[in-house]
Amino acid sequence: MFRAGDTKDFERMLDDILSRAKTASATTSAQVQAEAAARGSLMCSGTVIVLEQRLTPIHESVLADAMRLVVL
Repeated sequence: MFRAGDTKDFERMLDDILSRAKTASATTSAQVQAEAAARGSLMCSGTVIVLEQRLTPIHESVLADAMRLVVL
């Protein structure tokens, strides 16, 4: 029979979701910076736009996973 988790379970699962997102975001950020530096455009506004475009799916995924966790 299914037993609902307690607060510790929720916190552990949420920490896992956030930890994975933090790692993915850091990796993505480093990749974007390396690509921009290679092009010589690290300080251009286009770098920020590319970073936003690549981080948005990670952010959306974290929100969806956290909301699923809340609903359960």
